[in-house]
Order: sequence, then structure tokens, then C-alpha cells
Amino acid sequence: LEVVAVMQDFGLQAIIAAPDAPYDNFAEMIEYAKEHPGELSCAIATKNATHFLWGSIAQECGVEFRMVEAANETEKLTNVAGGFISLGNCSAANGVSYEADGKVKVLGLMGNTADADTSAYPQYTLITDQGVDYTSNSYIFLFAPAGTPEETLQAMNASLEGVTEDEAYIEGMTNMGCAPGWMNLEDSRAALQQFFDSEHSVAESLGILAEGR
Repeated sequence: LEVVAVMQDFGLQAIIAAPDAPYDNFAEMIEYAKEHPGELSCAIATKNATHFLWGSIAQECGVEFRMVEAANETEKLTNVAGGFISLGNCSAANGVSYEADGKVKVLGLMGNTADADTSAYPQYTLITDQGVDYTSNSYIFLFAPAGTPEETLQAMNASLEGVTEDEAYIEGMTNMGCAPGWMNLEDSRAALQQFFDSEHSVAESLGILAEGR
């Protein structure tokens, strides 16, 4: 495949815990996890995005989690709210809604960058603002077949820039909790390489690297 463009990302994610968890933010949770290795469980979909997310956090922060299968957002929210799983991630919108109902506690938000826009949720802070140097790469990539001529890739990429100004597109992405966007071809390639390098390292640390198999 050849990357054509980065078009948007999944938006801000909330890290959630049960309301009675013995920590009130992400930094406190990491300190707790360091003092209680393997005690905290986290909701994942095996070999999927959340598996890599929590593997990345564990690797970056030097902690050990017990990973429990909870594949979709509803399963994560209900299991964390019920105290069956210690930690999970969900869209910021769902985290806010469940916390308002007293079902979960939002420990912090994470985005693609250390300065992601959190103006829609002023009551919360990014985990990078809590002294934890971690961001989540959740870009959506558009691809073309391998061997597509460079000029065609450039033309396809350029043609997509205007999509980000389409009101229906913006509304649809926003309603799904995604952040509309577009990157030129060079930046899209760099974003894909950065994503691959990061996920490769995490897969190796989790023992699920498929290379050579």
C-alpha cells in the first residue's frame, strides 16, 4: 500500500476508573501501579488498538497491568463502572457522560499531541499536563495500491484538503467524537512511519510481534 493522506483522528480519549478508585488522576494512578505491580487490570481488545494503547502506557510509564478482554466501548464502560476492571479508555464524550452519572471517574484525557485541544472539556487535563509524557496516535489513514504513481498520490492528497471544509463531513466526524483534519503527503508519510515505529516497539514488548512468523 501507499499512504495518501491522514484525514482525521479519533479525537480525545478519556482514561477512566471506578468512582471509588484510590487515585483521582492519571499521574496518581501510575504511582499506584508502580507500587502495586500487576494489581490493576485494564480493558483491551486483544491485538487491537486498545491492546497497543495500554501496552504503550505500560512501556512508557514503566508499569505492569493485568490485561482483560473487553472489546467494545460499552463493555469497557460497564465493566469499569461495575468495578470488574480497574481501568479503561473511551471517548471523552462518553467519559464525561458516565462521570456525570456517578458511574466512573475520569483520570485525564489524551490526544495525538501533548498540546491537544481540550477546550470542550475544561474540567479535565491532558495526561501530558500531569507530568506523564504519553500521547496516543489515533490517526485515520487513507491508502492507495502499492505502485501508484507519485503524481497521482499528490493529486489525490491535494483533492482531499477541501473535504475538511465540508460542513457535513465536519458534523459527521464531530458527532462520532473524531477530530476532522488533513495532512499533506509528506506529513502523512511521516505520521505513518512514526506510528509504525511506535507500534512495532509495543508489539515486541507485548510478545505479539508478527514479523518473521
